[in-house]
Amino acid sequence: MTPRDGGRTLCGFVALFLLGSLALAPPPAGANQDRLRVGGGSVGAPSGDWQREIAPDGDSVRFTRVHSWLGRPKGMTQILVFRNAVDASAGDEPGPIAADFLAGEERTMRELGVAAGEYELSDVERGSRTIGARSLYSLAYRKKLSLLRHGRKEEHAILYLWFPEDFPERREFYGFLISEIREKGSLVGSDDLGQIDPIIEGFRLERADRD
Repeated sequence: MTPRDGGRTLCGFVALFLLGSLALAPPPAGANQDRLRVGGGSVGAPSGDWQREIAPDGDSVRFTRVHSWLGRPKGMTQILVFRNAVDASAGDEPGPIAADFLAGEERTMRELGVAAGEYELSDVERGSRTIGARSLYSLAYRKKLSLLRHGRKEEHAILYLWFPEDFPERREFYGFLISEIREKGSLVGSDDLGQIDPIIEGFRLERADRD
């Protein structure tokens, strides 16, 4: 599935995670208090030594924290926040739209990742959760990455989708993805996917009359 109107895919996110993260510049001094624009809203940067990357179109922001041991990277945590526009033809009910999006993401991982030998996929679970005052749809999964292509690495991730109350007028929802990648057996890093909860709770939405 190609998400409608500029959506993101998990497989592409993983490629960025493995190949591009270490080249990101560190955040400027005091940047952790900044709010960054994402689509029609804004998100606060997580506290700590997180790097950041903002998409040129302003529809996504990525935070990265590298976990090292004795100067050698052993894993990393990434958080991706993105906007996804939806055609009017898809209807106004969030449930079917979320189900279609998450099914497409899982299918993409199986077709472009598993079938290509990039990783083994397990513990895939779709569900829902309330974080703060927000009800979200979710997709959780684990990956064992190809030893020959990526070394002894494993990934644990969860994607949340949030639909604003005025979704029928706004025609966009927001995604929040957190992923932990580490060397197999490594104790470096936290594997705490709950780190994304404050990001979701702190997300602020502006009026729907954006250009």
